[in-house]
Amino acid sequence: MGGPDPYRNSRVKFIRRSQTLKAKAYELAKFCDADVYLFVNHQRGSFVYNSVHDRSWPPNDKNLEQHYPNLERLNFSKMESLPESPESNLSQLIRYFTTRSEHFRLLEDLYRRMDPANVIADKEAL
Repeated sequence: MGGPDPYRNSRVKFIRRSQTLKAKAYELAKFCDADVYLFVNHQRGSFVYNSVHDRSWPPNDKNLEQHYPNLERLNFSKMESLPESPESNLSQLIRYFTTRSEHFRLLEDLYRRMDPANVIADKEAL
């Protein structure tokens, strides 16, 4: 009967990312006092989140520039060129320190293999 589902990873990834996106939209509205409208249309499902209870918001696309003169429009290619998120910077920093820690461990190992008399003399100098 069946076997492994080849689309399971794709489904799970969509569910997790959409849940994260919904949570972030909610947090942005709640903690930053922002009006958020999120619409996702996908073959696995569509959903809308609107932090404003008035159904007239957001205005239709023709009226956006009129209501929001400093509106920044982003498309997929512009989003790809945005600077990395702080999480990415944090993971890069963690990777950097992990690599440096490994280097120091290797140096300590080399130092221990040196002539013991030199090691004792170096420790006394400290």
